[in-house]
Amino acid sequence: MNGRPAPTVALDVPTGLHSDTGAVLGTAVQADRTVTMAALKTGLLVGDGPEYAGDVDVIDIGIPGFILDRVAQEPGCVRETTDAAVRVWWPTRPRGAYKYSVGRAMVIGGSRRFSGAPTLASRAAVRSGAGYVTCACPEPVQSTIAGTLTTVPTLPLSVTDEGVSPNAVERVLGEQADALLVGPGLGRGADTRRFVHRLLRDNDAPLVLDADGLNALADLDADWTEHADESWILTPHIGEFRRLAGNVERTDRVRTVQEYARRWNVVLLLKGQPSIVADPEGRTYVGRTGTAALATAGTGDVLAGQCVGLLAQGLPPIQAAAAALHLGGAAAQQYTSTRDPRTMSASDLIDELPEVTRECLEVDP
Repeated sequence: MNGRPAPTVALDVPTGLHSDTGAVLGTAVQADRTVTMAALKTGLLVGDGPEYAGDVDVIDIGIPGFILDRVAQEPGCVRETTDAAVRVWWPTRPRGAYKYSVGRAMVIGGSRRFSGAPTLASRAAVRSGAGYVTCACPEPVQSTIAGTLTTVPTLPLSVTDEGVSPNAVERVLGEQADALLVGPGLGRGADTRRFVHRLLRDNDAPLVLDADGLNALADLDADWTEHADESWILTPHIGEFRRLAGNVERTDRVRTVQEYARRWNVVLLLKGQPSIVADPEGRTYVGRTGTAALATAGTGDVLAGQCVGLLAQGLPPIQAAAAALHLGGAAAQQYTSTRDPRTMSASDLIDELPEVTRECLEVDP
């Protein structure tokens, strides 16, 4: 069939494609279109599924919606991120709102080599609706970061020869942020790791861990999950995930994310194509937006900034992560609708967010 020139249509799932994992079982039909019954199958969205399924249509065969909702809660099942779902979650802004009442987010990051990472994350947090965003950064790079963040105040953190001073935790916690993002460009010095460990131990606010925040966990000798809870969002790429979990089997990415979200008692957003996010209770979403344009430096910082911006506004962590994933992907799609995807930068992604938020989610001003 794959060698014939005629178009190929698969019914439900292409023959030879694992319907849960998207793995090709030896040989699989390369379909131009797949007509699937009742609901999308996870394997059409992950692994090799998108390459073998082609265009996908879902047809109603009379299964009641409540049955599908119940099945979606079972291990291995996911929901796709959609405009409709994110629109329901999207935080409203009351008439009498002021900057401190609609989300105080703090981005903690930066180093001499990576001053851009916290800048991108801070701008993304602002674009996600947080009313007051602060960028806490090592004192030696404060002036550099402050020069690019004209609408975001900076908080200098004391340093030692080994990175951020562990004593700087007191200054961070004194700011009373509603949500924290720890890690973008922060560095991996010994004292920086101690700073992160102490902050995670003493902080009570919801937080996002990305980049060097995740590396600090991986370098920790003690069991960091003792302090973790469901208010944490971890956003690793596959390399960072392996540092935390070891070289685990990844054939079934959905079940892997679900297992470690439960094991670590966190919301886990594993970045990839597509990205998958799950919470400890097993609620799971797969990103249905996004393009290969996202394969550029800094887009992970933007995603983490979106997460903390939404988390600071009171969204539950699973919703904050799934909404950020969806809107970031939609912003990339909007950019590539008129421009070559290879030209997109992380800053371009941020610039697309306001229009995507209004058009894609139909949010009133």
